[in-house]
Amino acid sequence: MKTADPTPTVRHFNSDSELMRHFLAKPGFLAARIDQICTVLFADLCDCVTLSQAELILLIDRFGPMSQIQLARSAGNDKSTTAYIVSNLEKAGRMIRKPSSTDRRVSLVHLSDDMSAEVGQLRSGFETLQQKLQEAAPDTYQQFLTILIKLGCDSETAAPLWLCDAKCTSTDLTVATSFLSRRLLQSLQAECVVRTKGLGITLRQFSLLFLLRHRASVTQGTFSRLFGLDPSTCAVIMNGLEKRGMIAWERSPSDKRERVYTITPLGLKTFPEYYRHVLEAQAFIMRHHSEEELDLVIETLRQMVRRYNSRLRYPGFVSELLEA
Repeated sequence: MKTADPTPTVRHFNSDSELMRHFLAKPGFLAARIDQICTVLFADLCDCVTLSQAELILLIDRFGPMSQIQLARSAGNDKSTTAYIVSNLEKAGRMIRKPSSTDRRVSLVHLSDDMSAEVGQLRSGFETLQQKLQEAAPDTYQQFLTILIKLGCDSETAAPLWLCDAKCTSTDLTVATSFLSRRLLQSLQAECVVRTKGLGITLRQFSLLFLLRHRASVTQGTFSRLFGLDPSTCAVIMNGLEKRGMIAWERSPSDKRERVYTITPLGLKTFPEYYRHVLEAQAFIMRHHSEEELDLVIETLRQMVRRYNSRLRYPGFVSELLEA
């Protein structure tokens, strides 16, 4: 795959539709949307735990009790995220810690008896989620899954280590589109963080900068409507950029309760550099794959989003574009 152009061309958009179509060709945006969709679909299939909790439970059920560090690596999570999930499951009585029989200094995470009794139902819901995703793109699914497994097992990215074997397809996570799509998003985010060290901007914050680079202004409600994010998440994203001096706001002349955000000179100055790093991160993630394979990944993700995006509480402008 070709290396990203270090000086990306600035495009001009004539409408919000054209602007949002740009994001529908970006694997990071689509993978993030799939992550939202999977969370909602799994909640309908299994109401006892969240999707991220289910993954850890399935790992312990499959491989037996393990240390928290082993669990983090088996799930491709950072240690703090794993600790948070395990802590919540402990409080709910679904996981317990016991000293290792071989090293009393090490505690192992076990499933509680009550959780062990529910694993069958949980696994059924998890497998049904993968089937639903496959149904959305039956023609390209197997090739898509093969690419995602290879991407997920890439140990050279900045994403947290995932102890996997690209040739092994016997574990729940190795063949789970819900997990592998999030792993793709995780890798893109991690690469961007490493490449933009010092800038302190997340991918979603960059998306807002991108909007304001090509749009005169945006309100929190408009950002939520376009991107399909809940207002509280939009507020966090906007506050982060405002604190860094990259966007600013004024009261709306028609509604004093509403803030109208615009990009600042610092935001305009930072944008090209960050955009270059985003493209470089994507190129690095896909370095072992062809342009055709990238197109297949994007199109398959689009088909899944098209099928289930309406299930989201905040579907955003995406549904209108994909159904057009």
